[in-house]
Amino acid sequence: MKKIKILVFALLMCAIATGCSDKASKLRTSFIDGCKGGANVPTSVCSCIYDHLEADYGKDRLVEMDEHPNPTANMRLAEKAMAFVPMCMKK
Repeated sequence: MKKIKILVFALLMCAIATGCSDKASKLRTSFIDGCKGGANVPTSVCSCIYDHLEADYGKDRLVEMDEHPNPTANMRLAEKAMAFVPMCMKK
């Protein structure tokens, strides 16, 4: 569980810091692909985490955060993502 939380945090920071080129869909794909590959996490868990983030923040806000990284906002986003891990693993 701890490895997944660390992985989610790292992936969020990477996706936000690198600035995906195709907005919301590429950001989603990048997050899910990285999440799955880093610790063999099922696609459903990675999708669940991202879907919850998108529901809380909205597509436009996630893209904005990706394009204009802010360390404080990024940390809050990562904390929120980590909070979704246990719930998403139960699905």
